Amino acid sequence: MAPALQDPLFQTVTARLKVPGSTEAFLDVGCCLGLVVRHLIAEGVPSERLYGTDLQPRFLDLGYDLFRDRDAAKSRATFVAGDMLVGNDAMLEELTGRVDIIYASYFFHLFEREDQIKAAKRMVTFLRPGNPRSLIFGVNGGPKIEGWEKYVLSADAWQHVWDEVGESTGTHWRTEMDVQSTEDRIHVRFGVYRVM
Repeated sequence: MAPALQDPLFQTVTARLKVPGSTEAFLDVGCCLGLVVRHLIAEGVPSERLYGTDLQPRFLDLGYDLFRDRDAAKSRATFVAGDMLVGNDAMLEELTGRVDIIYASYFFHLFEREDQIKAAKRMVTFLRPGNPRSLIFGVNGGPKIEGWEKYVLSADAWQHVWDEVGESTGTHWRTEMDVQSTEDRIHVRFGVYRVM
């Protein structure tokens, strides 16, 4: 199992998606080949409640080729190519208001703060309105090379990002972080929870 999938929060989310009667939907942002979505299907999560998006449509096509599940009879998961930093990317419109849980692992640390805010605002549009249990979570991290702090934010800076996102979107968010840091690397698990 991939290390990110061993994250206790990921396991909690998997249980939440599998509970009888659940209608919650899950989105993997920056899904690449769609491994996480296929893992959830293998765990018993109904595929029609699973979504993935990536900037590169070729990755999505390779995922279909690798898992041989392009046919709707095998999987009803939805994969959409689009740019999270373009607020009016029409390709992503079909995700608006469709999901309850967003997994953004190894995604935010690709950008500096300004673009992290753009991506976060776009994610908020994907969330189903009115679900007090909306969650965005994942992992950031990497080597502590010069300037790394612009990409992997401190706990206070991360909360400030979500405060700004909340002001812009009329929502409120509480963030949590689990930071594992060595002299040359940092690994951050995060959860961003809707506050009603």
